[in-house]
Amino acid sequence: MDQTGKKRKYDDEIVYDWIDRNKTRFTSPGIYDLGVTTSDPQYAGRDNNVKSLVKNNKELAAAIHGYYVEQPRTLALQAARKYINDLRNPEAKKQFIDAVSTGKLNLDMSYGCINLSVDMLNILKKYWDKAKVFVLSESEDNYLVDNSENYFDKMMNNTECPSPESLGAEYASAFG
Repeated sequence: MDQTGKKRKYDDEIVYDWIDRNKTRFTSPGIYDLGVTTSDPQYAGRDNNVKSLVKNNKELAAAIHGYYVEQPRTLALQAARKYINDLRNPEAKKQFIDAVSTGKLNLDMSYGCINLSVDMLNILKKYWDKAKVFVLSESEDNYLVDNSENYFDKMMNNTECPSPESLGAEYASAFG
């Protein structure tokens, strides 16, 4: 909805330009529920391939879905698979991380949604009606679990069993 008074009509490019200018091409850290399931043939998986993210009972624009089927994203997924074909291989993990961090492998093509391969989408579909999505922060001071600096001291050197709350835990009902 245009709130500028300029009577602009909706255009994807206006939205994407705003997202790029404001550096908001990510899903904010937090714990999300999954909303309604929809289908979008533009995304991998075609049918029942989109699940909206929900925070505080509010459906967000961000979703989890099959990747947007276009050549750059398809090629990026194929290249990523070459690096991480064997997840038990520590060298493959290191090569993957190096490729992403040096720009050799560009996976930054989303506007905040979580894009999945068809294989991963099919696995997730089995669980997503009761699943939660945990988006972790990359910063050192913004974690979903807030453990105090003396966590290990409390855990290892206490003569009594410390309560989960004293270690930074929250009851699961706080997330539901």
